[in-house]
Parts: sequence; structure tokens; C-alpha cells
Amino acid sequence: MNKHLSGTSGNHVHAQPADRAEHGENGAGTPRLVSSELAVFVTVDEGHTAPLWANLHYDMADPYAVSITFHMGGDHTLPWVFARSLLAEGLARPTGVGQVRVRPSRAHGLSTVRISLMSNAGAAVVVAPARAIAAFLERADALIPPGMEYLHVDLDRLTHHVNAGSA
Repeated sequence: MNKHLSGTSGNHVHAQPADRAEHGENGAGTPRLVSSELAVFVTVDEGHTAPLWANLHYDMADPYAVSITFHMGGDHTLPWVFARSLLAEGLARPTGVGQVRVRPSRAHGLSTVRISLMSNAGAAVVVAPARAIAAFLERADALIPPGMEYLHVDLDRLTHHVNAGSA
């Protein structure tokens, strides 16, 4: 992905998210995952802020999680995975403990979501348009409604994953 955030002005990003739904192996039937590309602002420990493209991703194979992958330039990406419920709750009120915290915010008169990401390597604050986050979550919720995730957990896959890690 070699895109520029054209349409940026100061700290405003005027970009339309690209939404996508992918279906099963043959392309028919109910989508198995949804993703959305959006422009975000990322501020790192040192106080540097940069506009980046990011992809939100929800896959029925991991029904409790969402991922956000940041496109750092060239082929370099940085993925984070965290609870879908954390992202949803963060639209309305501050939430999260530990490495991922989410809260509603406003920037330049627009509703935004601030996602704080912390690791041993450092910390970053991501500011994303609340409207794009809400639209993404609506599409994810249409695949698996909140509270129904347990019906879609693949216990065989989970057991295999746990056993492979202990070998």
C-alpha cells in the first residue's frame, strides 16, 4: 500500500474509509470478516504526531477480538489485537486497563476515539474518527452480535493452539 494522506490539512484528515467484507472460501454466503481502512493520527512517546493509514479488522474466527494494523510506510506494518468490547465501550466512555485504553474525545469539532497503546517498546496515542469506528463495529456486530461470541469459538482450533504452545 503506497498511499498518501491527500486531503490532509493541519490536523484534519479528510479521507473516506474503504470498507470491505470477505466471504467464505467460495466467495458466497455470509461474510466471515469485515475490515475498514481509515486515516488516523498517531502520537508516539517523543511527542511526534503523524497521519497514517490503518486497517481495522474483525474475523469470525476470533470473535472476541478486533485488530488494527498501522501502515508505517513501504511494507512495514504494526498490528495490535484487543477486545472488540473495549473498542465499542470506548466510543461512549473511558475504558481499558493495561496495554490498551480507549476513550471518546473531540478534535477540531469532530467526535473522535483516542486509543492509547502501551508496550515495553513505548507508547502511542491513536486518534481516529468516531463515526468510522462506529460504522466498523456495526458491521462486525452484524456478523456476531455482542454477547453471542461464545457460540462462534472454535474449541478444536483453540485446543490445538494451546497444545502447540506448550510443546
